[in-house]
This record gives sequence, C-alpha cells and structure tokens, in this order.
Amino acid sequence: MDTQPELDFLPMDEDTKSPAAGSVPWLEIGCAFLTAILFDVAIYHGGGSLGWAVFFLGATLLYFVGTLRKRDLINGWLIGAMLVVICLRLIWLNQPGAIFCGLVLLPALAMCRNGLEPTWWDYAAYGLQSLLSSVFVIRDTGISLQERRGIKISYIGVLGIALPVGALLIFGTIFVLANPDLATSFSTVFNNIGTWLTDLLTTTGFGFDDFLILVIIAWLTLGQLVPAMKQNLQELLGFTEGEAKASEEPEPFALYSPIRNTLIAVVVLFFVYLTYEFCTIPFRQIPPGAYWKYAHQGAAWLTLALAIATLMLSAIFRGELLQDERVEKLKTLAWWWSAANFILALAVYNRMFIYVRFNGMTYMRVVGLYGISTVVVGFLLVVWKIRHNQGFLWLIKRQLWALSIAIYLLSVTPVDWLVYRWNVWQILSGNPKPAVQITEHEIDLGGWLALHDLVDSEDPIIRDGVRAKLAGFYYKGVNSVRPRRMKEAEHWSDYQLVPEQLKQRLEENKELWEPFEREGVRDETWYKFKEYAYQWY
Repeated sequence: MDTQPELDFLPMDEDTKSPAAGSVPWLEIGCAFLTAILFDVAIYHGGGSLGWAVFFLGATLLYFVGTLRKRDLINGWLIGAMLVVICLRLIWLNQPGAIFCGLVLLPALAMCRNGLEPTWWDYAAYGLQSLLSSVFVIRDTGISLQERRGIKISYIGVLGIALPVGALLIFGTIFVLANPDLATSFSTVFNNIGTWLTDLLTTTGFGFDDFLILVIIAWLTLGQLVPAMKQNLQELLGFTEGEAKASEEPEPFALYSPIRNTLIAVVVLFFVYLTYEFCTIPFRQIPPGAYWKYAHQGAAWLTLALAIATLMLSAIFRGELLQDERVEKLKTLAWWWSAANFILALAVYNRMFIYVRFNGMTYMRVVGLYGISTVVVGFLLVVWKIRHNQGFLWLIKRQLWALSIAIYLLSVTPVDWLVYRWNVWQILSGNPKPAVQITEHEIDLGGWLALHDLVDSEDPIIRDGVRAKLAGFYYKGVNSVRPRRMKEAEHWSDYQLVPEQLKQRLEENKELWEPFEREGVRDETWYKFKEYAYQWY
C-alpha cells in the first residue's frame, strides 16, 4: 500500500552527521557584513576622500581577520602595506587612481590570504568566482546548522508547505481583484503598511537602497573571504613556469644562423647609434621651438626601440633554440645587445631631462619617466629569463606585475606637489622658464600648496600672477561646499589634509590678497602672467 511521504523535519542520528558539522564560517560572515556596513557608511553615504581611506583601512583589517584560519602568502602582507599607503594618500589629497588601485587590491589581498598567487588571469577568475562562492557558503552553512541541531530538512516537507501557501496567494489575489470593495480595502491596508515602513526607515535613516548595498557588498566580500577557487589556474591546468630543461640529445635549431646574424646586426647598429647619440646630443644647440622633437618625440622613439628589443630577446630565447648546443654563443651576443640597451635607456632618460632642464617638470613628464622605467624593468626581466632559462609564462607574469606596480606607484605619488616643488625651486633660483607650466596645465591643490612659496618671488609678473590665482581661492573658495575646492566640509568623509593646509596658509597671508579682491583684477593679472610665461612654452 502506498504511503504519503513525511512532510516534516526529520531527526538525525549521531552516526548520520556530516564531518562538516560545526564548521559554520561565522568569522568570515561577520567580517563580510561589517565590510558592507563600512561601505554603506563611508562610501554610499559619504564618498569623500577620507571616507574611501577609512573604508580601505577598515576593509583591510577585516580581510585579515576574516582569513585568520587560512594559509597566507607573504604577498598578503605586502598588499596590506600597499593599501595602507593608499589610505595615507587619500587622507592627504584625493586621487581617483588611488581609489581604483585600492578597489583592485582588496580582492588581491583576499587571494593571497587564501594562499593563491595574484596573477592577472587568476585575479580575473577569482573575481568571477566571488559572484557564486557565497551560494556555496550559504548552502554549507545551512547544512552545518541542520547537522548541529540533529535535524534534516526534507525538500518534500518544504514543498508541502510552500505549494499550499503559493496556491492560496495566487487564487486569493484573483478573488480580491474580482471584487472592487475587497480590492479597495486591501489596497488601503497595504498602503498604510507601506507608509508605516517608509516612515520607520526615514526615522532610522536606513532605506531599501541601504539594504541592497549591504546585500551586494556582503555577498561579494563573502565570496572573496571564503572562495570556491582553491588552486591557481596554472596549477589546475598543469602549466609550469620553471627552468627550461635541456634535452639529453641537443638538436640543431634550423633558425640558428638567421638569429645569430640578426643579433650581430643589431649589436653593431646599437653601438654605432649610441656613439652618435652621446657625441652629438649633449653638445647640440637645440633651435627654438624644437625641444619637443628632441625630448618628447625623441624619447618616445627610443623607448619604442627599447620595447621592441625586449620583445625580440624574449621571443628568441625560448623553445627549440634552448636545445641547441650553440645557444651559449647566442647568449654572448645577447649580453652585448643587453649592454647596448641599458646605455640606450640612459639616452632616453637624458632626452627626457633635456626638456626638464629647459622649462621644468610636468605631470606627463613624470608619467613618461615611470613608463621608461617600466620598460627598463621589463628588459631586466628578459635578461634574467635568458640567464636562468626561465619559461615564457614566468616572464609574462612578472612583466604584468611590473606594469601593475608602476601604475600603483604613479597613483600614490603626490605628482603635482613634487612637480611644482621642483619648478618653484628652479624659479626662485633664477630660472623663470618653468613658470610656463603654471599657466598651461591643470594643477591640483597639492601643486598650489607648493606654488604658494612664489608669492615672494623676485619676478613681479610671476609673483603677482600666483598671488592673483591664490586670491581667487581665498575669496571664492573658502565658503564653498567641498574641501577639495577650498570649501567647508559637508560630511566627515570629505576631509583632506592639503585643502586645510592651503586654507591655513591663505589665512596667514590674507593681506597679500587684498589688491586682488576684484575678479576683474585677478583675471587681468593672470592673463598678463600667462602671456609672459608663454615665451618658454
């Protein structure tokens, strides 16, 4: 005789409990929700530079606490230190690039704390899996809680409750809508409930948008703290990046002669060109208006040559060539070419500093120096790869790291402050040419903090031009809304150190701004300064 299935929770015997019982990741869940709350308070309801700094610092600590039971890599501590530096940078002055780097580094921190190496391809996979990992965490948590209480939830029992309730709701709604009086009554009741909930949420300051933010951020954070991904893709797919092993029976490589001839040709060409470079450029009188051709354009072409040399060396010394017993002869040629490339790198730096010596530093020149340095580091990695017979995967991984570190360093560097400290020093030392960088470029408040020293310049046009600009901050900016525009903070998260320092210096020297109180006077003085400085553009 058929019997109806049990529509109830089934008790479990001790012998049927899973080994996972009692392994609920309460620590990770708690840290995920605290991270979400921190994001809601500091970013969603704030969003200022200090808010981001507080979020990154708090999230870093919570990520460390939430992964205390994991096998950490030393890289995790390094990334934690990088996040702290980002926090300091944001407290000093806002930098969108630093915020971007912080958002990128948090998942990388979780990866390292879970024993995974943060390569870019693994990082992408880790980000995707964090969307789904929380599903498994919630499932396993539910199973553990059931087993801890000695019960087992039957899906048939759940359906036994859900199906009747669903049927009642569907048909009950249809019957209510079929009767206008009932529909009006129910509508009034639901409207009153909605109004009550809205008033309650308004009073507490917590709305549906906050709830949504908490769920999304907690979901993503939990997926990072308790990942389903347990291995790097490289390990999972069986790829290796170790030393290339030589064959027991070396085989001649068919392209050996073309490669040898190519290396000889480029070695000779590079040394001939470098002789020309260092025998002519330092002594050449550059004609007016042509500095950009020798500096920016010339440095760009030489950097391209260095990058192509890096790619060529990387492509040559791999695969079957390493099995040829004559490869050591090619390596000797490679060392000569490498030496020429390092000298070429010095030539590139020299080209950049031609322009710096001419009319000062700029943001883009700093970017150029970072770019050149990244290419040089990439070339060093190629030399290391050849010297130690490392694989191509080893090289790609480290070159991507080099690029990432360069972007990070550029983001946390107070570029405008350093640039205009240099330019101010040059101007006060009697070289007025860097003044053109003040009038022809956008400058953040860190740069204007450094430029404040020019209010005492001996050059009256430069002095009055800078005073006129700073007077604009004093008269138009002090009572504005956001501190990055010299305004009073509307929210605690808006605080930044540089605007406060600049505001203080403006107040200390307010007598200097009195001649420039009228906006027309400020504009006229600035235009005169701009015309004067343009002769060194």
